[in-house]
Amino acid sequence: MSDEELAVIQQEILKYPPKLKRTVIDVITNDKLPKSEQRELVELIKASQKPEDIAAYLSEKLGYEVELYDKSGAYSERGIPVIATKEIYTKEGELRRRELLKRTVLIAAIAIFAITGLISTYKYVIRPFQAARHYKEGIEYIKKAGNAKESSEKTKALLDAKASFAKGESIEPNNLEYLNKTGIAYGKIGEYDQAFEKLFGTVEPEFGAEKNGEMEKWTKRLEVPYIELSPKTPWDNDKLPLGGRVVPENEYMVLISGSGKRKVDRKIKFAGAYIVARLEKNIHDNQTYINLGKFHSNIANLFTKANNPNLINAGTFEVLLVNKTIISQLLTLRKFLPMVRMKITLRLRQV
Repeated sequence: MSDEELAVIQQEILKYPPKLKRTVIDVITNDKLPKSEQRELVELIKASQKPEDIAAYLSEKLGYEVELYDKSGAYSERGIPVIATKEIYTKEGELRRRELLKRTVLIAAIAIFAITGLISTYKYVIRPFQAARHYKEGIEYIKKAGNAKESSEKTKALLDAKASFAKGESIEPNNLEYLNKTGIAYGKIGEYDQAFEKLFGTVEPEFGAEKNGEMEKWTKRLEVPYIELSPKTPWDNDKLPLGGRVVPENEYMVLISGSGKRKVDRKIKFAGAYIVARLEKNIHDNQTYINLGKFHSNIANLFTKANNPNLINAGTFEVLLVNKTIISQLLTLRKFLPMVRMKITLRLRQV
């Protein structure tokens, strides 16, 4: 064959499907057909016959079916030998892998979103609900103690109230709403120490108990105490007796009251609403101020010995001193908290 014939045959064979191409090359180079039949095959190729016709001619002459494409999987669609038979390395396998990856990412995103939602629901819905249930239960016990006719019944109700409050704070500690509500409930039944503990807190030493601290006493003060957390003890709930936890004496948090040379370190034995609002949450809680104003305006605890005629004048004098202190405190709060000015003004008129 001339060079021109070889060039034409080569161009035509390159157009054939992979398996037919390999078969044609093998038949010609290895003389698998007689010379005359090879010449017929070459003429068919030169005449640009369809690949199907070439395959039919070869099938007739070779005695077995000649296929256009390889179905064994040993070659790719383009006739390239496959060195790995794993589906993942095929084109279809790659497409499936990409789809699987997309589905996996989508499922993972849904799972993360669902888990985050469940955690958020538990943390911000279920736990507060559980805590509120115990706090409300404690308030009901306080009311029951107030209505009790027997001292034993009252004592039991107060113990139950304390236990319920401990359960609530073990779930959601330092809840301003229920510290205030519990404090008010105690105040209504005359449990003033418990009421003040929930509304303000308990510190050691108490205000006025330190040396030269006469003017720090609650009956002498003309303003709400300024407090700040000691830099030595940052806020840490583990250092509070929450839920009945026992805190070693040397591990209590410390607040600082006063200013300048009159600063005093005091251990936080219980964090009431005022201490929580100012030191943990760093806010001015209007309801806490109003409730403290209500508490200090309540003069019922000053008449516990009113049956003694010799104490009436002294008791009246003390009431006047307390009211003077209350007025000063409320005036300070009225300037400091415009949002509650109207309520405080009304309260001043009542006093």
